[in-house]
Amino acid sequence: MLTVIQNNPIAVKDGNVFVDRKFVSGMKWFANKLSFPITTVHPSVTSLELVMDGVWIPLKDLGFNVMCMDLSESRCDSLEEIAKQISRSRLVYTSMHHIAAMALKLSVPYILMRECELGTQLAIARNSINSSLRGLVRVGRVVARHYSEDIRVMRGARVIHCNGFPVYDESLRFNSNCLLYLDSRVTSSDLISDGQLNERLFKAGQRKTLRVLYSGRYERIKGVLDALRVVIECQRMGLDIEFHAFGQGSLLSELNRMASFAPIPGKIHINDAIPFPQLVDRSREFDLFLSCHIQADPSCTYLETFGAGLPIVGYGNKMFERLCEVSNAGVATRIGNPRLVADQIAILCRDRSSLVRLSRLARSFCADHTFEKEFSLRADSLQNAYAEYC
Repeated sequence: MLTVIQNNPIAVKDGNVFVDRKFVSGMKWFANKLSFPITTVHPSVTSLELVMDGVWIPLKDLGFNVMCMDLSESRCDSLEEIAKQISRSRLVYTSMHHIAAMALKLSVPYILMRECELGTQLAIARNSINSSLRGLVRVGRVVARHYSEDIRVMRGARVIHCNGFPVYDESLRFNSNCLLYLDSRVTSSDLISDGQLNERLFKAGQRKTLRVLYSGRYERIKGVLDALRVVIECQRMGLDIEFHAFGQGSLLSELNRMASFAPIPGKIHINDAIPFPQLVDRSREFDLFLSCHIQADPSCTYLETFGAGLPIVGYGNKMFERLCEVSNAGVATRIGNPRLVADQIAILCRDRSSLVRLSRLARSFCADHTFEKEFSLRADSLQNAYAEYC
């Protein structure tokens, strides 16, 4: 099987590969479960710092093969080479629509992974460009591509693996063979134990300060500036809030600037990204997660946060709103209004019993959707497709 997943650059040196920790954990799990060989294709990383949680791993320990190749649509030589690799494959697993289109043209069976429905793609297009005119041009391209190519590719897929509710709902309109899954890297062993959660909840009930967490990229589309605005609003309301953010991105300096003007800057901590295993441990120390994501992407952060027994308060994008409905472990407010989020945090500060209830529901929901369970759904689908079409 040839696997081509977007935004997974690697570096290869002296028999070792530098690769995103979450990606490699998932692929190693697939390699152990599936009965056929896997080759993954990646662009070469230009700077190791661009991989937020990268690890060096010996190539011999991966359990699958890796190839470095430029995956952009503008490189004719690269497209010729990837076409050769596709034609030699018995099954293609990809999140890149132009790769799926090549497999369709070459009559090679493919399974399409999707995370972002059209609305989220448009939000990303608008927010990634400062110029309104350039943003409109990019939005137009996204719409044109959706109707000229993406729908055709969805219809031609043997299966569509849909990460999250919004993209599942959209994909079903074009292909009845869709699999819904919720992506995270929280294994059953990573899940906070009932005993650990009980101990944390007891200690939290003995103090006034509410400890609030954000983790993820420091980018506008992730709503990190609004998350900090929520915290500042909480401080202005007189709430005893301690805020910690972990991540990296282009807005780091702006976050630090905003924090310095907060009513109580000493209770706001903007940190660099930390490795995922450390983040799992640190998350268990908090009471609440703050998420002001604008777009409706599935964000593995949601389940990873639930795995620490943390409820989430934030903007009700299509994904988070549905997640709140099915898990009852979060509170969703209208997008774009930090004060509304702060009001919900104020309610939880006054009603700690609700915070306890939400925390238990968060852990329970993640226990039903651990890494092993969600990846088993995908592995079974891949195995069935390979057996049926290959």
